[in-house]
Amino acid sequence: MESKLDMDIRRQLKERSDDHDTMPEYVRGRWEQALTDLPDLPTVPSRNRAFRKLLIVASVLFILLGGIVTSGFVSPVMAETLKQIPFIGQIFETIGDERLQVANSKGLTVSVNKSATDQGITLTVKEVMFDGIRLIIGMEEQSTKQLPSVKEDSMRYNEIGSRVQATVNGAHFGSIEREKVSMQGVGRVISMLEIQAQFGEDPEDIEKLGDSFTLELEIPQVGTVKGHWVLQIPIQRQSEHTYKQIPMMEKKRNEVTMFMRSVATSPLGTELNFHMSIPSDNAQANDEMWGLAFTATDEYGYPLEDMGGGGHMFNDIVWDQTLSFAPLPESSKTIVFKPYSSLGKRGSGFGSNVSKLNSLPHTIQQGDIGQATITKIEKLEEKTLLHFEVIGSLPTLQSVAIDLIQSGEKIERKDVRIVGRNKDAFMYVQELAPIDKQLPIRLYTYTMPQIDFHEELEMRFTVRN
Repeated sequence: MESKLDMDIRRQLKERSDDHDTMPEYVRGRWEQALTDLPDLPTVPSRNRAFRKLLIVASVLFILLGGIVTSGFVSPVMAETLKQIPFIGQIFETIGDERLQVANSKGLTVSVNKSATDQGITLTVKEVMFDGIRLIIGMEEQSTKQLPSVKEDSMRYNEIGSRVQATVNGAHFGSIEREKVSMQGVGRVISMLEIQAQFGEDPEDIEKLGDSFTLELEIPQVGTVKGHWVLQIPIQRQSEHTYKQIPMMEKKRNEVTMFMRSVATSPLGTELNFHMSIPSDNAQANDEMWGLAFTATDEYGYPLEDMGGGGHMFNDIVWDQTLSFAPLPESSKTIVFKPYSSLGKRGSGFGSNVSKLNSLPHTIQQGDIGQATITKIEKLEEKTLLHFEVIGSLPTLQSVAIDLIQSGEKIERKDVRIVGRNKDAFMYVQELAPIDKQLPIRLYTYTMPQIDFHEELEMRFTVRN
């Protein structure tokens, strides 16, 4: 037989079944009273903010659940109720990648509740994460009507010619680098926007914003629906785990000079800002500069995955560049920045290699650059997971040059991530669309020439003690 408490909760859950952000008044009352009854916590250093958040939540839950779980279990009705209690970082935990989940566990997420409505669609920023390098925004869409469908091959908010604007006090703050969107039902979508901070012209300009400021976000579209959504978002810098240097290091190769202006790493990523300069009216130096590409590793050679970047010309002879890479592993101390000649400048050594994938492990040559070995294939209902190892001079490039072919068609590739090291090999997992479990599979890879690294331009930065 249900207790009076269970009956009251079930009744109120039913009354509010269309509102996923509410909870029964009885539970809300206990929650709010618990917050009121908490003793004032002493002021703590900023490095302990995450622990303080955890202590507050744990205390509230202890008071809230006191008398409910004393019998050793939670009733089904109460379990259903607790699912409706929002927690910090819910969107990041639901659709974020591993680095976001790690950053969230370290207390970098700040809860926000700012909304804007247009065209019958309400956009609500639920949570933000800003470490002084990158800004991640967790957002929810809601509508009484059916929302525009989610398309994996296009941007939902930030198409070419219809850009999201992110500003602080009217000045450009940064550009949208990534979107991730997930349909949660006919009237609800959750999403993440990732912005690389590009405030001002000097690497230290971002520090002038202080630990808190307001970001204005103008969104011109939601899928196929054009509109104008303007959100004023309070931002709090969470930089306890951010390591930043202003090295002002200079290296030179022939007529190209490279000047490193800032280096930073955090749980969200690694960022390097540098200038490249050449003599004026020097065609050979210009060609050499534009023929450079870049990768980064730790001191043990562990590759940091490329997360993009951009830049602009100050004049005809100075190129300002900001590159982003994956976070430096927590056990590592040094970032190694390695320029090399872009493969696009090479005229030979390119091709492809195709082989039947009959048994595992299966090794396929990728040209002079190295090889890949398929170790496992998981044929799941909703996706395919391809496990493989790469040996070679540029694992980050080699890892994205592998395809599965079935019935003459390449299987759609999705996320690929590095998961470890096995002696000289780096281990990856590639997610692909589901495949037919009965049909044969062929393995395809590009073949590439060897990489020419430029040791004269290599730079090392120790960012941790």
